Amino acid sequence: MADHELTSRVQGSRDIELIALRERIAMAAAQGQALFGRPTDRPIAPYGCRHCGIPRDEHGQQWLAGVGVHGWEAPTDRQILRRMQIRRDLRRIRAARLEDQ
Repeated sequence: MADHELTSRVQGSRDIELIALRERIAMAAAQGQALFGRPTDRPIAPYGCRHCGIPRDEHGQQWLAGVGVHGWEAPTDRQILRRMQIRRDLRRIRAARLEDQ
């Protein structure tokens, strides 16, 4: 298998995982469940910590399973983009809920 074919398959599976994650997040938000340990009424910080999503000015030292105690670390560009997409999706869900009321 050529490298570009393998890369294409890996990218395709990542896209599928991203779509599934966004759907789970949208469903949790629609049901008013907490996301990433935070209530859904609190916006997700695109520039929050790479590991836990907490904004830099609120972070300090945090503990997270699989990471342990950590200080704030800058998110990757991909994480920032995904978080912005999730925030957009949550805004749309909230707007739709308001229209239904």
